[in-house]
Amino acid sequence: MMKTNTLFEQSRITVIEIGSKLLLILNILLIWFTFSACQKQTPFKKEVVKELDRKDTPIIIKSSEDAKKYAPGTWQFTNPCPMWEKYVIKGDNTYECYHAQPRDGKWTFINTGRWQIRSDRYTDTGEEYLFIEVFMKETNKSSSKSEYSYRFVFENSNELYSKNLGAIGNSKGIRTEESPWK
Repeated sequence: MMKTNTLFEQSRITVIEIGSKLLLILNILLIWFTFSACQKQTPFKKEVVKELDRKDTPIIIKSSEDAKKYAPGTWQFTNPCPMWEKYVIKGDNTYECYHAQPRDGKWTFINTGRWQIRSDRYTDTGEEYLFIEVFMKETNKSSSKSEYSYRFVFENSNELYSKNLGAIGNSKGIRTEESPWK
């Protein structure tokens, strides 16, 4: 009777070992199939890259002339925050500003103003940077008008960076005509 019990225990251990080896093999196969499936989707990824290549390749802005050339366009600041902004920078040194909350589904016209290209230097490195300065007029209750400005620093020809810009705070803007609402 002891031999049967030991034989039974041995066969149980063998079944467990076979089961664990089977699970290992199945996991390896699953990983291999997943990897193969991802490799087969490479042509799709190449098509996406080709689509991006057709758009303007970002140019590093090195001069005021470059900045003046690449400033006009539609710039959207839609980072995750409660307020989005859109600036339509025009070639005649005027702009239109629009605001939206993400839930709105549309842009609301806010104001128009003028813009110019300027340069400054970073305080910590002394490196020069170029930016679009937009001027806004504000009328308060006492009917006095004051003008203030915001800076949009060029990262490249397709990206701007704003620092502490009203509701959008520190944010990256992109050049795009596409709607942020999908």
